[in-house]
Formats: sequence, C-alpha cells, structure tokens
Amino acid sequence: MSEYRHSLIEMQKNTSHHYRPPPRRFTPYWAAEIQGGEEVAKEIAKKYRFVYLGQILPGVYYFRHLRVVKRSAHMNTYYQRQLFLDPHVRWVEQQVAKVRVKRDLGVFPNDPKWKDMWYLNRGGPGGIDMNVRSVWARGFAGQGVVVTILDDGLETDHPDLSPNYDKLASLDVNGNDENPHPRYVVRDYRNTNRHGTRCAGEVAAVANNSICGMGIAYKAHIGGVRMLDGDVTDAMESRSLSHQMQYIDVYSASWGPEDDGRTVDGPGRLARLAFRDGILKGRGGLGSIFVWASGNGGKYSDNCNCDGYTNSIYTLGVSSASEHGKIPWYAETCSSTLAVTYSSGGNGERAIVTTDLNHTCTDSHSGTSASAPLAAGICALTLSANPRLTWRDLQYIVIYSARPDGLYPNDWRVNGVGRRVSHAFGYGLMDAAAMVDLALNWSTVPPQRICEVSALLPRSPLTMRHHTSERLSVDTDGCLAQANNNPAHAVFYLEHVQAKVTLTSDRRGEVELWLTSPMGTVSKLLSKRPFDLDVAGFHAWPFMSVHYWGELANGTWTLTIHSGNAVVSLHDWSLNLYGISEPPPFHPSQNSPDPRNHLHDAHPISHLLEKQQQGSQKPLTSQHPKAAPRPQQQSTDSFETLNSKDAFMDVVADRDRSQPAQSVYTAKADPFPPSYQQAGHGWNGFFPDSHDSSQWIKEDLLEEMFHANNYRAFGGAYPHSERSGMGEPKRGNTPPDPGYYPKYEGKAAAETVPHSTGQSYSNAIDAGFGLPQLAPTHRLNTPPRKSAYGQGHPAVLWQRMDLSVHSSTSSSALALATARVLTIFCICVTVSLRFPQPPLLFLWTL
Repeated sequence: MSEYRHSLIEMQKNTSHHYRPPPRRFTPYWAAEIQGGEEVAKEIAKKYRFVYLGQILPGVYYFRHLRVVKRSAHMNTYYQRQLFLDPHVRWVEQQVAKVRVKRDLGVFPNDPKWKDMWYLNRGGPGGIDMNVRSVWARGFAGQGVVVTILDDGLETDHPDLSPNYDKLASLDVNGNDENPHPRYVVRDYRNTNRHGTRCAGEVAAVANNSICGMGIAYKAHIGGVRMLDGDVTDAMESRSLSHQMQYIDVYSASWGPEDDGRTVDGPGRLARLAFRDGILKGRGGLGSIFVWASGNGGKYSDNCNCDGYTNSIYTLGVSSASEHGKIPWYAETCSSTLAVTYSSGGNGERAIVTTDLNHTCTDSHSGTSASAPLAAGICALTLSANPRLTWRDLQYIVIYSARPDGLYPNDWRVNGVGRRVSHAFGYGLMDAAAMVDLALNWSTVPPQRICEVSALLPRSPLTMRHHTSERLSVDTDGCLAQANNNPAHAVFYLEHVQAKVTLTSDRRGEVELWLTSPMGTVSKLLSKRPFDLDVAGFHAWPFMSVHYWGELANGTWTLTIHSGNAVVSLHDWSLNLYGISEPPPFHPSQNSPDPRNHLHDAHPISHLLEKQQQGSQKPLTSQHPKAAPRPQQQSTDSFETLNSKDAFMDVVADRDRSQPAQSVYTAKADPFPPSYQQAGHGWNGFFPDSHDSSQWIKEDLLEEMFHANNYRAFGGAYPHSERSGMGEPKRGNTPPDPGYYPKYEGKAAAETVPHSTGQSYSNAIDAGFGLPQLAPTHRLNTPPRKSAYGQGHPAVLWQRMDLSVHSSTSSSALALATARVLTIFCICVTVSLRFPQPPLLFLWTL
C-alpha cells in the first residue's frame, strides 16, 4: 500500500503543472430571497418568464429559465440582473453545479444472509458488535422515528423497504416531484443510482420477512430525498436538508466534496441556512439530527477537517472501523470525527449487508457511506427510547457511551477529563445499548454559549520558511469579563472548539496544525495532504475538534503551525469556544469515566470572579514573545437567542494585525453574494453583512457581475463557487497574482450606528460554521462605498481608505486623459479641413 501511495504522489508531482481548475458550470436554476410571500414570487417568475419550482426556505424560492442552457461556463448576467433589480428581491443567485461524490467504494453486489450481518449478531472477532440486539429485546426498534436518506433515490417498491417507506419524508429534488424512485440506467452494470437504496436498507429494512437482512431500526419510517442524480447546487442541498423538518427526525448523508486529498469545500449560503433552521426549529425546536459520513479519502491522505460538512458543529461526523477493529484503508482521520460504526476493511474482512436495486440484496456495501446509516439507525433507536432529546443531547450521549475497546488505532489519547479519544475513531464504537440506557434517564444539557477569542500576531503576516514551526498562545477566561461577570453567559465547560485560521502557502498540503487546550489535550487539526498543491491557502477556515469535550475552557490555548516543505504566511487566527456555563450532566456509563475526577476545580467561576475583584486577573494577551496587543473576546448566548442581539455587529477599526484592536462584539461579514466573492485575497476593511446588504449590492450589481465574469483581466482568480461563504475557494482555483495585491498606506476607520429593531440572521448562521468575520480584499481600484441602511439594519459610515496598487491608478488616469485629448484633436483637424467654419453643433459637443 505504501508503494502504491508513493507512486500516486510521484505521478501527481509529475503532472501538477498540467493541472487546470475544473470549469464552473452555471445551471438554468436561480434561488431568490423575495419579500411578499409565495404569490409575489410566482408573479415575479411569470413577469420575467421563469418557471416557478417552489419554496426552498421561508422567503427563499426556486426558479428555472427554459431559455438558459443546462450548463454554461459563464453566469447569465441578463436574467440575473432582471431578478436582482426587482424591488421585491432581496438576494438572488444563479445556481452553480457542485461536485458531490457518494462515499462507497464501488464494489459489486451478490446475495446476502442474516448470518453475514456480523456487525449485529456478535459474529465479529472477540464477540464485539454495536449492542443492537439487546435494545431490540427491550422493545426499542425505531418506533415513531422518521429517518430520511439524502442521496440518489430510494427504491420505494423494494419488498424489504416498502412496508416502512414514508411518502411524507420523501422528495425528488432532481425531478422536482414527490417520488424519490431512482433512475435506472440501461446497461449500467454498476447500478449507478443504487447508493440511496443501500443506505436506506441499513436503517429500516423490514425484519423477519425472509428477504435480505434487517435494518437497525427496523420499525422506523424511512424516506428518501433524490438529490444526487445530476448536478448538485446550493439550492438543491438546502431544499433537501430542510425538507419536512418538523416531521423528519434524522437526516443521513453519505456524500460530500471530493475525497481527493486536495479539495477544501463546504456548504454554501443556502445550505448553511438550512442547517441552522434545522437545529433551531427542527423537531419542534429540539433540533434536527444530521448524521454525516466523514469521507473516503484515506488513500490520498485526505483530512476530514477540510470538509465543511463533517467539521460543522451541527453534524454528527461518523467514520468507519473494520471487522477486526482496524482503521480501514479508505478512512480519513481528523479531530472532528465523533465516533465510528463498522464497515468494510481490507482483504478478508467482510462488508455490510443491505438492500439493493431491482429488489435484490448485497453484502458488499462499503466505505463510510455504510457507516453513516448505521449511526443514523442507532440514533433512531435512541430517539425511540427518549424522543425529547435535543441535537446536542444526542452528541453528548454518543460521546458518553462510545466504546474504545476492541479498536486499534495508534493514537489513543486521554483528554483532560479522562476520556480516550482518537483522530481515527473519535471516542470509539457507537454502542446502542449504552446510548438507550443514557437516553432513558437523560437530563437536558444547559443552553449553549459561545466565546469568540481573537489572537493577535506579533507581526502580520507571520511568515515561516521551510521546515519551521511557530507556537502562538492566547489566554481566555471563557468570556466571563465580556459577559459583565455574569457566569450564566460565559463558557466554562467545552463542547466543540473551532480554530479559524487564515494563511497562505506555496503548497497548502504541507501545512500541519495542532491545538493544545489549557488542560493539556493536544488535537491535530490538520495533517499533511501530499496531493494538495494549491497555493490558495485557507481563509478563516474553521478547523474543528471535539477532543476537548467536557474540559474547562479558561486558561492558555496554544496553536502550533509547522510549515513543512513550504513557505507559510499566517494572517490571522482565532478561537470559537462552544460550551456551557454549568457543569455538564453526568450519567454513569460503563464506557465513560466520571469527568469530575479530573476537574480539580469543578466550577471555576468563583475564583475567576475573585481574581477580577482583586484586580489580579491575568491580562488577556497573546503569549508569543513579541506580542503585546490585547486580543478580542466576545461572549454570545446560544443560537436560540443570537438573532435578537442588537449589539452583535462588525465594528472593528483596524485590521492591520500588528496594531492593537479594541474588544468589541463582532459579527460575520460577506461583501458579495457567494458566487461573486473572489478567492485568495488579502485584507481590506469592513463590509456589511451579506444578508442585510442587498441595497449596497444592488447599487453596484453591474460592476460586480462584470468582475465575476471577467476577473482574469485583473490578474486574479475565478470567483468562488456558491459555497464560498465558507471562506475557502473551490479546489483548483487559479491562484491570484501576488503582484496585484493592494497594500495599505492608511487605516480604515468605521463609525457604527447600532441596530434598532432588526435581526442579523446570517450572522448567527455563520457563527455556527465558524465563517470568516471579514471579507478578502476587494481588488477593484475603489475604496469602500458609503452605505446607509433602513431601520432594522446596521449602518456603517465609511471613511476613505488610502490604497496603493502596483498597477498605478494615477498612471492609468493620465494615459486615459491623454488618449481622450488626442482623439478630440484629431476630430477637430478632420472637421476643420472639410468645413472652414465648423458647425455650431459640433463646437457645442466639444
């Protein structure tokens, strides 16, 4: 295997100079945010000759234009402009086809039997399975729970699925109807669209009917959303993720960006909206459960922290363990994986039994594609035992109950609260019986709090040459001071931790990142990816870790960066600490130690307050030897109350990271609609929130669309794909010309006018995904424009920013003026030769 991988790497090196980014494929579909409701949306569609396809999210609608070609390399600016200039339209985007791959391993099917379901019937080595049968014996089999498979369809008339098939939980996004039945391809020996039917059988195949095997939650309702059979757009993902959120309990997804070891990609604006709506409103406010396969890029040394779906705090990231408890050759390792279930492995190790197309069965389902549905089935068993569990409750239960025994990675570590955790297996193998035991006596976790800590650099950018390392530290009190010393609004006990990093490198795959918690737990956020030759770097990309779960948040955090065989420039880094202010609920479990034995100070509030009252609180300064400025910390409440925070705004006076910055509440900002945003820029200042800045965008629509389609003329990259709201360009984007970067010669100052009554919806969404607070440099030769907003929107009054650009604007202006004078002179000479006395009209024109 090592020789094979080495040959692949060498082949990549030899052919890398021939690589060209894949062309962007604009589809004939549009998503638009429209004020006035569905009737207004239908009128707009009719007015501009679009076909109305329905509602995606509240206030967001889906259109198609029949006169636009199916795939085009260029955005259709004519119809885009028509929609955008309509007074009822707040935001519009022509949809771009995205690359989404199914995460199975493409093996061929054959006949299965129950005895082959080794992962359920204790047929594995050492008798270790996922403890499902004991849950069935207690009467829990998924009753009352609805699971939907987001994939390429579901064979609704399969005899092992049809008794549990739920029409209300199903949708055909590709065909725009309600029947998710897969499309059969003639002479397709691989059964291309079998993936969703296979995943559905793992969850809810009927038991005791002498057909195939049985699903883990064999009495659950099963639905399917057909959305992978064709081009996948942001609007299609959003529509799938938000389908029947009050009816569906668990969404299972076994797909994602390409697992090629060089892609950095994640959900777009609309998909992020759908995720956030799901966790805030789904299941009557308890939150939808999103189970996600972590990826099959192990062959290419891929890292699932570069996948914006699996490293989201909203998803339950699941990887695979082989029959013998080993790391499968295809599995990706990363710090965002929560747990594993069984799946296929190497030679001689068995795969997963499930349903297949044409009313058949298979015992060859494989990859992390097979692991995620098994996890979804176990979640369904747990919800059938306690349907009042929230989305965060379920993540706690998975961590508390997962079993590290019988798994053999080489990186088990004990974190600060005594739990074993691995980058390959998370907290271990999911245990259905232990999860149900915990669910039956579970106390709902306290509300979620968020603490944002911005660390300042000793110099900006901080450049590292080949094979060098930097250790950067920052202290935090869990944002207690920023919460006005109110312990109820600070973060003391951790859940998810995100390190948002902005850096550039001449070879992105060489960069490695580690994060060390105040309790000494070291988590590797990014490993080497030898196939990633991109020079775009990372722009405020959220590297997420679950390894600190239950630890204390206050203290010194340390980020370690190793440059490898590359030159790396770090522009910015910050922390998002998610957690709770009260001690987490403890429920005894044979698979989880009591964290209280490891927390010597079970509740750190009292001594922190005492230190502050005595004036001996350690200043929150960056711990790099050359750093003195104070970092920023912001404390915010849970996502449930984030929308109503009037002060949650982007009010930063200077983004030169070598200067001191004030501690302020900040929100995320995005200057353009995602498909217009440019890739790989430096810093430029401040822009209003993308969701609340439609007027500013409308005023400059033609200019921005011109640059979106003709950006290479300015020496830059293609614009982002529609998922560029994550702050990271699509794989393979041409790197920007470093000779064209604008440079600061002055400072941009901003005077802020607080909110009046409005809400900042996008801010809360972006907070959950750790999205960039500031946009990249706007490479047009213009300063930020003055903007004023109506009631309910933040108003930022801009002062002019002095920029000097390598391609001098003064020289260009002089050349243009000279050309105009010469043209007028030539016209005058020509006219004077033909007309001794030029006409008055001509003179007036001059």
